[in-house]
Amino acid sequence: MTDLVIRAALQDDLEILWDFLAIAAYEPDATAAKTLPNVAAYLAGWRRPGDFGFVAEQDGAVIGAAWARQFSADDHKIAFAGDRTPWISIGVRPAARGQGIGEKLLRALIAEAGLRELGLCLSVRSENPARRLYDRLGFRVGAGHEVVGLDILPSPFTPCVGSVTERGEIRRRLRGVEQVYHTATLHRPHVDSHGRQDFVDINVTGTLNLLEERPRRAIIAKGRAAAALR
Repeated sequence: MTDLVIRAALQDDLEILWDFLAIAAYEPDATAAKTLPNVAAYLAGWRRPGDFGFVAEQDGAVIGAAWARQFSADDHKIAFAGDRTPWISIGVRPAARGQGIGEKLLRALIAEAGLRELGLCLSVRSENPARRLYDRLGFRVGAGHEVVGLDILPSPFTPCVGSVTERGEIRRRLRGVEQVYHTATLHRPHVDSHGRQDFVDINVTGTLNLLEERPRRAIIAKGRAAAALR
């Protein structure tokens, strides 16, 4: 087995990058990633001005990739964290995980962003073990923002008590908010403990309340947290 090589991602790497975008977005394959506008936006048109990234190669095969893309304020429905804070996409093939490849790719991105005097931002599922890596490299959840949680029960992380089904409460809580992360959903494990209307109220009505009551420029994402490096 040859040494790992980290090199700049080129225009010719576009098709292989789609595979890694699918991995990053938890989509089954590149075809699925291309059909979802909010996913494809992270790669379509590569390399447009401001795009940069790296791929990891071993034995002639690309086993990981990471890149950064700057969005504009007009892209607020997708991702906008500031005009000098591009968003990261990163994926490593399952068989190559646990070998530090993701860290090497991220460090290469961080170094390049430093040369360009840019921050970096990424989104990650709360249960993703890679969050420990992001913490170690200096990413912070909601960096530069006050993070406030809302739930039907109080906790150290959810000081605001309320429900996404209460439209008036959502309207009040979202005043001045820049980013919304909607994690309140019912899944198959809740079938025995919740009725059909509960699923409609929380998954459908609650999501609609957030979409319609959020400030116009606010980002809304589902099931993820955002972390930024500045």
